[in-house]
Amino acid sequence: MVDGQVIRAILSQPMARALFWAMCLAVLAGALAPQSDAPHLFALADKVLHAAAFAALAVVGLRAYPRYPLIVCVLLTALGGLIEVFQGYTSYRSQEWADFYADIVGVILGFFAYQLIVRVRRQYAERKSPTTL
Repeated sequence: MVDGQVIRAILSQPMARALFWAMCLAVLAGALAPQSDAPHLFALADKVLHAAAFAALAVVGLRAYPRYPLIVCVLLTALGGLIEVFQGYTSYRSQEWADFYADIVGVILGFFAYQLIVRVRRQYAERKSPTTL
């Protein structure tokens, strides 16, 4: 079993900040890299991938910067829009605004997922701590 100190270190703000920026760079690099011609599993697989990536970015970003939820969400939305603009300047990627909308859906889902995580952690901490009378 993993020691509690290890888990706290992994979930710490400095670690979350480093992970957040690494994830941002990875999403940007992946979005601007040449695309393979592999078939998708289903019709909207690309949109689900966009939403999942931006939901993960939002959860980690909100953990990294919990005092600035609006800024994190606005910056991630801007990143999604910039990616689509940049893709329009490449010869091997296409600019699809539906991808941008999927990014926005992902940010919203990530925001609510993070709020749920915070609520569950708070309830767990309240149950775990002894009550004083």
